[in-house]
Amino acid sequence: MILIDNDPWFVATDVCTALGLTNSRMSIQSLDDDEKGVSPIYTLGGRQELSIINESGLYTLILRCRDAVKHGTIPHRFRKWVTNEVLPSIRKTGSYHVGQNESINSDLPYQPAMKIQIFELAMRTLRVSETSKIRMLAKLSESEGINPDFLPDYVDEPLVRAITPLLKGIGHPLAQHVAKTVNPALEAMGILEHLSRKSTGNKIKWFWSLTEEGLKYGRNETSPNNPRETQPLFFVERFPELLARLDAYINPQSLPL
Repeated sequence: MILIDNDPWFVATDVCTALGLTNSRMSIQSLDDDEKGVSPIYTLGGRQELSIINESGLYTLILRCRDAVKHGTIPHRFRKWVTNEVLPSIRKTGSYHVGQNESINSDLPYQPAMKIQIFELAMRTLRVSETSKIRMLAKLSESEGINPDFLPDYVDEPLVRAITPLLKGIGHPLAQHVAKTVNPALEAMGILEHLSRKSTGNKIKWFWSLTEEGLKYGRNETSPNNPRETQPLFFVERFPELLARLDAYINPQSLPL
């Protein structure tokens, strides 16, 4: 699921798989033009142009699926999950995150496939780096009793650092104003976005993530212990270019001492 102008859109193949519709292309062919589209989305195979459907298109496909009204079936559980949890959460908070107490019956044969779908959904939503994908895949493999040694230890990616040490390293005055000035400015510039997740005690924890535009200047890293949130890290080589844009947006001379 992705948000476009704060409206939820769903990857057509994911929906069709959950509903047991074997041919996603044929399934969405008869949808109205305003119910379907194409969007660049990050998958296990990298950035791809995938077919997406909006909420209206989703309901249309659900209505076509007979099993969606049969209790205990996968399509029925998918329908209840989307209509009772995902969409209400989006309308209330602007996002959806799987709760800590929510789980899928591990005895069901589709458990690994569902985990992979959740992994791909998290990867698309968080726009994580290649190294973070490896960490997340390792966790997924271990949860299924698979030795993750087949995965590479790391991916050769450009050198990155957090923005505070980058600014401190050049003695820039903005280094003392990252939380209150720099991050909000980068958000206004379309480089960062503020995302949230549920934390302990059913509280909401906010974190920063690089947008599509922001991925020109860095990558999103996840923690192996908490892959549901990201930390933006910036390419060292491209930081001067980003800093020039930031300085143009913020007048460092106007900052308090």
